[in-house]
Amino acid sequence: MTRWIRLAALALSLSPALYQAQSVDFDIAPKLTVNDTELPYRINLDLSVAAPTRIGVDALLVLREVQKAIHEIAANQAVIDKFGLQVNLAELTVTGETDAILVAGDTTINIFECSRTSERSFGRGGLRQTVQATLNTDLLVTLQNNYVVFEIRDLEIASPATSGEPIMRNET
Repeated sequence: MTRWIRLAALALSLSPALYQAQSVDFDIAPKLTVNDTELPYRINLDLSVAAPTRIGVDALLVLREVQKAIHEIAANQAVIDKFGLQVNLAELTVTGETDAILVAGDTTINIFECSRTSERSFGRGGLRQTVQATLNTDLLVTLQNNYVVFEIRDLEIASPATSGEPIMRNET
């Protein structure tokens, strides 16, 4: 009999209804460091009761300061640097919409020869062509499995050397 009383007392003591937290502390760093550059951000969290044993969380990540600093971070950086192609950003403008980020800027595209360095590998050869171009892209921003995912909805790269005609265009 005492064993059943102990078991009942243990079950009651583990009941989640008996424990109520009135406050929760979160420690979230106010800055994210990327390539030795600190990017400030803000996160707004709304916690609610979803069920007796579940907490609902609504989160809003505010990236206004990152948006202001992104052109400085990306300027003159190679966004693509493969042995046959290098794309550098010179100027960059980033604006946000409801579910998208619009990116526009000036790029320098360097196209290199591919040269065989061994039987199975290739390396960057001599510079074949340099193209100055403008970049316009529309990125869809979604949250999937706790990750922010950027999807290119529209991408256009045009060069004044081609009379403004797109040298690359991709619509999804």
